[in-house]
Amino acid sequence: MPATSVVATAAGRFRKTPQLRVETSQRRYVPCVGDEVVAVITERLGGELYRVDMGAAAGALLPALAFAGATKRNRPHLHAGDVVYARVVQVPTERRQCDGELSCTAPGSNKSWVTGECPFGPLCGGTLFAVSPTLTRRLRQRPCAVLEELGRQVAFEIAIGINGRVWVDSDAAPVTILVRNAILASERMDRRQTARLVRALLKATAPLLPTRTIQGVR
Repeated sequence: MPATSVVATAAGRFRKTPQLRVETSQRRYVPCVGDEVVAVITERLGGELYRVDMGAAAGALLPALAFAGATKRNRPHLHAGDVVYARVVQVPTERRQCDGELSCTAPGSNKSWVTGECPFGPLCGGTLFAVSPTLTRRLRQRPCAVLEELGRQVAFEIAIGINGRVWVDSDAAPVTILVRNAILASERMDRRQTARLVRALLKATAPLLPTRTIQGVR
């Protein structure tokens, strides 16, 4: 087989754009180097490592200093149950059996985790929920109908992991719940149906919502 050949390792629908991929119906996430994921800290291993769950068959490790600008004196101190937005930097292969590894650094960026300007790092507060592989792809594409409609009306932060986990936060609990419910309900809707859905949810919860501000998306 030529060295330039591409071989699928799972059954599914082949897509050519924007990049080559196979869309499968499997629920279990299979990590690849470079994936951006939402992961949960499950255990602290000594003072230098965390074990994390990213929804794959096996867990992964997150070095305590793998945060933008982190030092031994200035680094996040995480606990079981804390959520992070991270990149996959190492996965086990047939030739190399090893632990998966994540990093909360952004290549080519000097923005620090302390200021919150780095896109990767701890996700404080908010709510975490799972979505299907199909909805994950839709949410990560631009434009995304449901996120655009919500962003015109309410302010929120969102981190969308390619591993099918979504984290949402806002200044008000009703907004966070609204965004979560709209995302989950929009999976099988087109743009027009999505717009109607968001308007209906906004109308139903209007008395509880704060003044509109600007949305932030990770």
